[in-house]
Amino acid sequence: MTILTTPRLLLRPFGAGDAEAHARLYDDPDVTRWLGDGPWLGPAARARSRATLERFAVRWAARRCGVWAVTD
Repeated sequence: MTILTTPRLLLRPFGAGDAEAHARLYDDPDVTRWLGDGPWLGPAARARSRATLERFAVRWAARRCGVWAVTD
């Protein structure tokens, strides 16, 4: 797994432990109104979040690159 660090940030692939935090982001219409056909609410937001995390994992596995989770 590729992990990058800076003095302030940690960049890494999303993992299973990120599912709840990612789902909360996708459940926020102020966030998802800027994403494609968003915003999504309730079960649709959680389903979209799950599918997105699965797509991220597939891309990392296939190409060894993809979307990063960024934390302070």
